[in-house]
Amino acid sequence: MLFTAGTPPLISARHLQPALIFCILIPKFSPASHIHIDSCGTGGGNPGWYQKGGWSYHEGDMADSRMRAAASKRGIDITSRSRPLKAEDIDFFDFLICMDGANKSAVMEAADYWGKTQTAAKKIRLMTEYCTINKGAR
Repeated sequence: MLFTAGTPPLISARHLQPALIFCILIPKFSPASHIHIDSCGTGGGNPGWYQKGGWSYHEGDMADSRMRAAASKRGIDITSRSRPLKAEDIDFFDFLICMDGANKSAVMEAADYWGKTQTAAKKIRLMTEYCTINKGAR
Protein backbone atom coordinates (compact mmCIF):
# COMPACT_ATOMS: atom_id res chain seq x y z
CA MET A 1 0.00 0.00 0.00
CA LEU A 2 1.30 3.46 -0.73
CA PHE A 3 0.59 6.44 1.53
CA THR A 4 1.26 10.11 1.52
CA ALA A 5 -0.07 12.73 3.83
CA GLY A 6 -0.09 15.86 1.75
CA THR A 7 1.61 13.52 -0.63
CA PRO A 8 0.19 9.88 -0.75
CA PRO A 9 0.73 6.25 0.81
CA LEU A 10 1.22 3.21 -1.35
CA ILE A 11 0.45 -0.30 -0.29
CA SER A 12 2.48 -2.86 -2.07
CA ALA A 13 0.20 -5.74 -1.48
CA ARG A 14 -0.77 -9.16 -2.62
CA HIS A 15 -4.31 -8.17 -1.79
CA LEU A 16 -6.43 -5.08 -2.17
CA GLN A 17 -8.02 -5.38 1.29
CA PRO A 18 -5.52 -3.20 3.18
CA ALA A 19 -5.94 -0.33 0.72
CA LEU A 20 -9.71 -0.59 1.02
CA ILE A 21 -9.54 -0.52 4.81
CA PHE A 22 -7.50 2.66 4.71
CA CYS A 23 -9.75 4.22 2.07
CA ILE A 24 -12.75 3.61 4.31
CA LEU A 25 -11.26 4.50 7.68
CA ILE A 26 -9.18 7.58 6.91
CA PRO A 27 -12.07 9.73 5.61
CA LYS A 28 -14.17 8.54 8.55
CA PHE A 29 -11.66 9.93 11.05
CA SER A 30 -10.28 12.79 8.99
CA PRO A 31 -12.85 13.96 6.39
CA ALA A 32 -10.72 16.85 5.13
CA SER A 33 -7.69 14.59 4.79
CA HIS A 34 -5.30 15.10 1.90
CA ILE A 35 -4.12 11.51 1.93
CA HIS A 36 -3.70 9.54 -1.25
CA ILE A 37 -3.89 5.74 -0.99
CA ASP A 38 -3.06 3.31 -3.74
CA SER A 39 -2.35 -0.39 -4.08
CA CYS A 40 0.14 -2.15 -6.30
CA GLY A 41 1.80 -5.50 -6.76
CA THR A 42 5.27 -6.91 -7.13
CA GLY A 43 4.94 -8.97 -10.30
CA GLY A 44 2.85 -11.86 -9.05
CA GLY A 45 5.93 -14.07 -8.90
CA ASN A 46 7.30 -13.07 -12.29
CA PRO A 47 11.06 -12.47 -11.92
CA GLY A 48 12.28 -9.24 -13.48
CA TRP A 49 8.79 -7.66 -13.50
CA TYR A 50 10.36 -4.29 -12.66
CA GLN A 51 12.93 -4.33 -15.46
CA LYS A 52 12.50 -2.71 -18.86
CA GLY A 53 10.27 -5.05 -20.86
CA GLY A 54 9.22 -6.86 -17.67
CA TRP A 55 5.59 -7.62 -16.91
CA SER A 56 3.38 -8.49 -13.99
CA TYR A 57 1.12 -11.57 -14.08
CA HIS A 58 -2.01 -9.80 -12.86
CA GLU A 59 -1.52 -6.36 -14.40
CA GLY A 60 -4.85 -4.94 -15.55
CA ASP A 61 -6.91 -7.63 -13.81
CA MET A 62 -9.92 -6.75 -11.67
CA ALA A 63 -9.86 -7.70 -7.99
CA ASP A 64 -10.86 -11.29 -7.22
CA SER A 65 -14.61 -11.82 -7.70
CA ARG A 66 -14.98 -13.02 -4.08
CA MET A 67 -13.31 -9.84 -2.84
CA ARG A 68 -15.59 -7.69 -5.00
CA ALA A 69 -18.66 -9.58 -3.75
CA ALA A 70 -17.64 -9.21 -0.09
CA ALA A 71 -16.94 -5.49 -0.58
CA SER A 72 -20.26 -5.01 -2.39
CA LYS A 73 -22.12 -6.47 0.60
CA ARG A 74 -20.55 -3.67 2.63
CA GLY A 75 -21.47 -0.95 0.14
CA ILE A 76 -17.99 -0.71 -1.41
CA ASP A 77 -17.62 -0.72 -5.19
CA ILE A 78 -14.23 -2.00 -6.29
CA THR A 79 -13.45 -0.86 -9.83
CA SER A 80 -9.66 -0.58 -9.69
CA ARG A 81 -7.35 -2.76 -11.73
CA SER A 82 -4.12 -4.42 -10.67
CA ARG A 83 -0.90 -2.61 -11.41
CA PRO A 84 2.74 -3.19 -10.50
CA LEU A 85 4.87 -0.92 -8.36
CA LYS A 86 6.53 1.77 -10.48
CA ALA A 87 9.82 3.58 -9.90
CA GLU A 88 8.02 6.91 -9.52
CA ASP A 89 5.88 5.45 -6.68
CA ILE A 90 8.98 5.34 -4.49
CA ASP A 91 9.46 9.09 -4.83
CA PHE A 92 5.78 10.06 -4.75
CA PHE A 93 4.55 8.18 -1.70
CA ASP A 94 5.57 8.86 1.90
CA PHE A 95 5.03 5.27 3.03
CA LEU A 96 5.38 1.96 1.22
CA ILE A 97 3.46 -0.59 3.29
CA CYS A 98 4.50 -4.16 2.51
CA MET A 99 2.48 -7.20 3.54
CA ASP A 100 5.38 -9.44 4.60
CA GLY A 101 9.12 -9.98 4.33
CA ALA A 102 8.92 -11.51 0.84
CA ASN A 103 6.90 -8.55 -0.39
CA LYS A 104 9.40 -6.15 1.20
CA SER A 105 12.29 -8.00 -0.48
CA ALA A 106 10.58 -7.71 -3.87
CA VAL A 107 10.06 -3.96 -3.38
CA MET A 108 13.69 -3.50 -2.31
CA GLU A 109 14.95 -5.55 -5.27
CA ALA A 110 13.02 -3.31 -7.65
CA ALA A 111 14.14 -0.16 -5.82
CA ASP A 112 17.76 -1.29 -6.09
CA TYR A 113 17.36 -1.86 -9.83
CA TRP A 114 15.84 1.62 -10.20
CA GLY A 115 18.60 3.25 -8.12
CA LYS A 116 16.20 4.13 -5.30
CA THR A 117 17.44 1.81 -2.54
CA GLN A 118 17.98 4.45 0.15
CA THR A 119 14.71 6.26 -0.53
CA ALA A 120 12.69 3.02 -0.45
CA ALA A 121 14.41 1.77 2.72
CA LYS A 122 13.35 4.95 4.55
CA LYS A 123 9.72 4.61 3.46
CA ILE A 124 9.03 0.87 3.74
CA ARG A 125 7.00 -0.45 6.66
CA LEU A 126 5.53 -3.89 7.22
CA MET A 127 1.78 -3.99 7.69
CA THR A 128 2.37 -6.03 10.84
CA GLU A 129 4.17 -3.06 12.43
CA TYR A 130 0.69 -1.62 12.89
CA CYS A 131 -0.78 -4.72 14.55
CA THR A 132 -2.07 -4.11 18.06
CA ILE A 133 -2.95 -7.79 18.53
CA ASN A 134 -0.67 -10.64 17.35
CA LYS A 135 2.44 -8.48 17.68
CA GLY A 136 4.63 -11.42 16.68
CA ALA A 137 3.12 -11.62 13.19
CA ARG A 138 5.57 -11.30 10.30
